[in-house]
Amino acid sequence: MISMSEEKHPYLISAFRLFIFTGFIVFFIIFIGKLDYSRLNDLQFSVLPLVISAALSLLYRLWGVYVWRGILLDLGSTRIPDFNELTSVYAQAWMARYIPGSVTSIAAKVLLANDFGISNSRLAVASLVEAGIQIVAIATTSILLVSMDNRVNELIPNDFKWTVVLCIIFLLIMLMPPVFNFILQKAYKIVKKRSASNELATNLKTTAKSFALYSLGSVLSGLTAYFLILSVWNEISTQDILYIIGAVNLASVLGMMTPFVPSGLGVRDVSLFLLLTVVLPKEISLAITVLSRLWSAIIDVIFYILARKK
Repeated sequence: MISMSEEKHPYLISAFRLFIFTGFIVFFIIFIGKLDYSRLNDLQFSVLPLVISAALSLLYRLWGVYVWRGILLDLGSTRIPDFNELTSVYAQAWMARYIPGSVTSIAAKVLLANDFGISNSRLAVASLVEAGIQIVAIATTSILLVSMDNRVNELIPNDFKWTVVLCIIFLLIMLMPPVFNFILQKAYKIVKKRSASNELATNLKTTAKSFALYSLGSVLSGLTAYFLILSVWNEISTQDILYIIGAVNLASVLGMMTPFVPSGLGVRDVSLFLLLTVVLPKEISLAITVLSRLWSAIIDVIFYILARKK
């Protein structure tokens, strides 16, 4: 699916993508030339941590289905399909992240779930609320965890930290029901030329509960990465668990917030590489960054196949 902005500005968006991918390639070429590849000989493959990582990855995706279902119920949806059917819809929409366009995953949820009798407007609001809360909750949790490690001060200037904190505060304000509903009502009136119905409104209960659930979900996501690292690098310390959880999620959020780039490709990887160098050798950080991208794609396919078979 192609976003409206992509249809209107194809050359600008193509140039933007080229800029990101070029920066990604140049950055890694510079670092690759400086790496001591003998360090990679220390990598040791272990099956059990990899199995745990896979299980946590799948659980995190099911957690997302649970949160989305809860938002739909809180917003007054009565014709909700069973969990298996909703998981199938979520899995298909999840794969839409690999399609360029900033709203492809949300659009996929609306189109696919509408077949079960849920109104498009309610689906759109629920999916927008879920996406917004997911980003803010994960960003808030990850920044807190990363900032707790003093070693990160050498990597991220304090001024940048305060900028990110201010951005999170702004996003939290935007998610508050009165603000979010006001913006939604105005946008609906501009597009539809009429006032929106009451079903296009979120509430504090939905926002607060979903925020808490996604904050917990970010721990699952971070632990997935920790066990993935442990499967090839057993020298990682348990004292670094909290930092790794924060670093992985912060990199994911930066990827999610990058428009026009499928699955945050490039931005997420560079961010993860830099953040992991705080607790891992550069050579190992590079290996983990590449491995995590491949591992995530494998888990996405497994999740899609399992969800479609139900």
